[in-house]
Amino acid sequence: MGDSDPAAAATAAAAPAQPDASRASPLPNLFDRAGFDAKLASLTSAADAIVLGDEVLHRTGEQPLADRCSARALEIDPANATAKKNLDVRKVDPQRDFPGLDEIQGSPQTWMLRSFFSLKGKELSRAQRVVELERWTKQRALIDARIAEATGDPFLDKVDRIRTSLATKPYFETFEYDVIESTRPYALFVELKGNNLTERDARRAAVEEVYGPYLAAYDRSIHDYLWPLSPAPPKDDPAFIVFILLDESSYGRFFSEFEGSSGHPGMRAHYTPVEKWCFTYSPELENRRDPDFIEGTQSLLHEITHAWVDRLATDDNGRSYKISNVQTHWFNEGIAEWMSCHFLDGDAVKFQPWKSGRMDEITHRPKGVRIPFKAAFHVASNAGYLTAEAATFAKEQKVVDEAQAIGIMQSGFYADMWLWIFWLEYADGGKNRKLFQEYARRELAGRGGTEACDKIFADLLARPDLEAQVDAFHDAIVKGTLKLPDRELTLEQQSR
Repeated sequence: MGDSDPAAAATAAAAPAQPDASRASPLPNLFDRAGFDAKLASLTSAADAIVLGDEVLHRTGEQPLADRCSARALEIDPANATAKKNLDVRKVDPQRDFPGLDEIQGSPQTWMLRSFFSLKGKELSRAQRVVELERWTKQRALIDARIAEATGDPFLDKVDRIRTSLATKPYFETFEYDVIESTRPYALFVELKGNNLTERDARRAAVEEVYGPYLAAYDRSIHDYLWPLSPAPPKDDPAFIVFILLDESSYGRFFSEFEGSSGHPGMRAHYTPVEKWCFTYSPELENRRDPDFIEGTQSLLHEITHAWVDRLATDDNGRSYKISNVQTHWFNEGIAEWMSCHFLDGDAVKFQPWKSGRMDEITHRPKGVRIPFKAAFHVASNAGYLTAEAATFAKEQKVVDEAQAIGIMQSGFYADMWLWIFWLEYADGGKNRKLFQEYARRELAGRGGTEACDKIFADLLARPDLEAQVDAFHDAIVKGTLKLPDRELTLEQQSR
């Protein structure tokens, strides 16, 4: 053995150990956040991300930094078991993770739980669950406020029930929408567009701005005119569900996916008596004087009138209401056309039937291609009977091709029945107004039909030139030789 130097040995023992460069920490500087971020982003191995996380936690004790490393590991390897354990990743159970959710489930406000139910079975980390729980706490306060607001309010209760039911219906499962309630009793279910809140809010606001004045003016007419014609109006306003779809393509998808059929070509709106919903589409909202918007709005008000008749027609003094109490097709369609005649005049919406698109249709219709009035009044309340009646008279005319004549006569039926009411209400100072309103009361009471029509309008129907007189009234308006009073719809006192 060689000699040793005791002093040198003591010095060497006292000196600190030199670090092994191969075992250096992967963290360049624990307090250099930019360096840490860069290091974490550069990792391509889940294992390296886990090691970095352990190192960070050991040296700093900061769990959020360690969690970021585990999150990076999951980005690289979504199945990494260690990272999942570190982050406490597990599947979401809404009933367990969101206290009080099961108390609301099944209520009319269930639709407000939709985003939380969508998390069911989704794997979330502890931190992510904390964020969702905070969101739930805020949403629970909103839900409780909505429950309180809707209690005792049939309108809001119905809106909430419909919103809840839509989640499981074809077409509506992916329907992106919001509801405008300021237009009550009409709840507007507005299809949204755009991929951000700004665009979606703009669509909703535009619909509210342009449709609001029309619905307000129309609703005044309903309550001043149609409501009192019912033998037993409901004690409270019904709630009407109205869908404003985005465009014709979306409207077509509704028919194919929900109805399992295709809509008629050119259809702009319709009413579903089973669900009691109204539909239209509106791509044009910026220009209220655009012909497409005008046509669409009048079509929608036509369909909402069907919904009103469905809530006002009763043959048992108000115990039940249904549109099938109306026994003639001409009244159903004529009154819908009549009540739809609300148009923009300056900055106000007014009832002005002479602006109806039916005026132009009648003007350009081939002469003689129509269902005669007396036959039209006898068409039962079913569109199929109208088609059969049109086919009968199409064979007798020689003006246009028979198939074309059927189409003209079917559309012309709506125009003629609207014109008939227009004439009764306005011609000769409105001297026949009471006759129509008497007949309308009978129809809404389930006592209408052809016999009532023949009886009430007997003197008018006996005129050999009745159609000519009605047409002359139309022509005078078109030519400007007959000026009509700009008045709200009003009722004559009922005869006793």
